[in-house]
Amino acid sequence: MLTYLEHPEPTTVIVFIATTGKLDSRKKIVKTLKKVADVVSLEAIGETQIKQLVGNDLQNNGFKIQPDAFNQLLQRTGSDLSLIMNELPKLKMASYESKEITAEVVQELVTKSLDQNVFDLVNDVMAKHIDAALTLYRQLILTKEEPLKINTVLVSQFRLLIQTKILVKNGYSQGSIASTLKVHPYRVKLAMQSTRRLKLDDLKRAYLGLIAIERSLKSTSQDPETLFELFMLKFLNEVA
Repeated sequence: MLTYLEHPEPTTVIVFIATTGKLDSRKKIVKTLKKVADVVSLEAIGETQIKQLVGNDLQNNGFKIQPDAFNQLLQRTGSDLSLIMNELPKLKMASYESKEITAEVVQELVTKSLDQNVFDLVNDVMAKHIDAALTLYRQLILTKEEPLKINTVLVSQFRLLIQTKILVKNGYSQGSIASTLKVHPYRVKLAMQSTRRLKLDDLKRAYLGLIAIERSLKSTSQDPETLFELFMLKFLNEVA
């Protein structure tokens, strides 16, 4: 292995994935890898690093991406670098003539992740847009997403919003919140933006209402859409 690393085949690209924590820099093979390879830590990779990696890939192939398009790409993939890199080939193909990836191309070709759809759903709930919330919820059901899974992600998102609002109030920065909660920094960034206009009590009410839905989904055969509609109506009455 060491011999190959010191004299690699020029036409071959090898990717080593370490899943056992931090590399032991005392070992010769690790020292050699760090010397001859590009080492990327995916555990704590943030928006700036993702932008740099994506930018390098595009630049090396003669492409560029508009700022709005990059933000759309981050949102629709949940800032998952693997998903982003999987989406790049079709974005390049669609932008082959102009060599510039636009927001319109990203919106057309990159499907929103469940997390992003749920993020939009949370915004509709908190903005009291009952029609929009119910429509999006039904669309998720129609795309064969499991109701319990949708609710679990909703509960997780509201928990993050509550935790973020409390930590911001206590002086935590975006980086320290991400580290404390072990959450991707981009998710924290979006949560911080959302919680500026949201009341903690309203977030708690929504969270407890979704916990009640979870219990019903697990213990009864009630229609998920009906449960969500009742949750929305109750929530609107409580925060009115």
